[in-house]
Amino acid sequence: MGDWKRIETQNDIDELMGRVGGFHDSCLVSACFKTGQYVDASGAMALSCAPATYELTITLHSQWTKMPLELRFSGVHKASLTGYDQRDDGIIYDAHLAFHEDVPGADGKRLIVWADWADFSPGKSDIDDLTSFVYAESLSWREIK
Repeated sequence: MGDWKRIETQNDIDELMGRVGGFHDSCLVSACFKTGQYVDASGAMALSCAPATYELTITLHSQWTKMPLELRFSGVHKASLTGYDQRDDGIIYDAHLAFHEDVPGADGKRLIVWADWADFSPGKSDIDDLTSFVYAESLSWREIK
């Protein structure tokens, strides 16, 4: 597997989007969500209210670029992954990836937003139930074999 590359600037976003063709003809293969919460040996609940402990890794395959890819979101504020729906075939035709300071509930904090729809806008989409999206504090990616 490749080394993780962190998205920190608009140039980083542009490089990734160029390499994956804007996620055209991609599909979400799998997802792993970690919260940092657990129950210890004594039965006590260890809770985490800090977004920094929330991590989501998604695996995507691309028919067009043939580059399997993992996206690792850290500091997840909100994520929604849609399942099968008769109105949607599950193919990602284009995607949204950008820094936003207008994410609802984030108090103006700059978050990275990924969505499987290019025209996505945080909190303003009338088709959120058909769109997979992630609001997070950071994003890293890598090619996988």
